[in-house]
Amino acid sequence: MPTYKNVVRTWIEYEMEGREHKTVLVIETDIELWPDHQGYDSTAFDELVSHAVQKMKLNPESYDIVRIISKKIGA
Repeated sequence: MPTYKNVVRTWIEYEMEGREHKTVLVIETDIELWPDHQGYDSTAFDELVSHAVQKMKLNPESYDIVRIISKKIGA
């Protein structure tokens, strides 16, 4: 994934259920993801989600799921 503001890193994971599997694009971000938390920026969050959706649309055969996680978890 090309560099995008607020993206710290990305990687691929696989979810397995029986013989079926799904490819997951994990996007780690440096923004707060929870609206009730201090520092939450709805515009930055919406832009990141739009970027993730666009990435899936451009590569529909590559990813089944996008998971966005925050580097701020546990901080």
